[in-house]
Amino acid sequence: MGALSTVLNQLPSAFKWGAPIGVVAGVAKAFEWLDGAMSPEGRLRLSNWLRNVPGDEQLTTWPNVLPSLIDRVFGPKPASLKFFLRSCVASLIAVAATLAINVTIYGVRELATYAGIGSLFFLFAIALLAIGFNFVPDYLSVLISRAIVGMMAKRPTFLNVLRLLLIDTFLTVATAVLSLFIWCSIVSWKIPGFGDISSGPAIYELKVAWSVIDNLRFDPTFRIYVLASLFTSVWVWLYVLASASIRTLRGFRFVWVKIVPFLDLEKEPMKAIGRVAGIIMGLLFAAALAVIWLFQRLS
Repeated sequence: MGALSTVLNQLPSAFKWGAPIGVVAGVAKAFEWLDGAMSPEGRLRLSNWLRNVPGDEQLTTWPNVLPSLIDRVFGPKPASLKFFLRSCVASLIAVAATLAINVTIYGVRELATYAGIGSLFFLFAIALLAIGFNFVPDYLSVLISRAIVGMMAKRPTFLNVLRLLLIDTFLTVATAVLSLFIWCSIVSWKIPGFGDISSGPAIYELKVAWSVIDNLRFDPTFRIYVLASLFTSVWVWLYVLASASIRTLRGFRFVWVKIVPFLDLEKEPMKAIGRVAGIIMGLLFAAALAVIWLFQRLS
């Protein structure tokens, strides 16, 4: 146990600067899997839109792909048990990915110190708490994103898409934070001596709310659950940004001729979007690591 704990604590320093490559590969692989879930008609229309093939029917193709993909991944019936269970599996994957990112940045030992438990038990505790903290809010997040992308498909103008993306992100964060507040309140009620309701329910709830906000500000382990809830919104953002980037890059021929050999837009358009999305996410992650490293050196 001690040897395994030591290995876990050494992983961040060994792989921190190689992590952006893993992020690029992971995002690209996920979009490649989504490409396989597309219908032949959807793949053809998305390919034509990305390649600027003439035709009025292509103008609204890229937002129409998203609702059908969500239904293929989670199921066509949002109220079904199948949809919910698939959402729960996606939640665990999102928590695992978010935990891996946080381990890369902070290290297992530092995260476990924040949680006040040992390094090995910390990993199991995060997964266990995700059942309460993430399953329901993440399910609601999928429903929110599903409704939002449906609105995008109806009116895919730049300002409307941007507005809907921001609304989706805000509602997802609000749902995740509200879930943390509810669970913290329940725990306080159930554990004797953990909470103090002598000053009245209203004051007590304000104290719980402030405790949640305070933990989100200073405790990276607490933020894992909120960040994991954002994964559906992040995929939508990446899809939109990568699609727009491909269309924009076509206008810069000297750049496009260097990139196009790596993008099979005709046969695997979603895989091509995934490669660009992976690069975008990898660059953002590398920039975040650089900012954190610089902040640690200057503080």
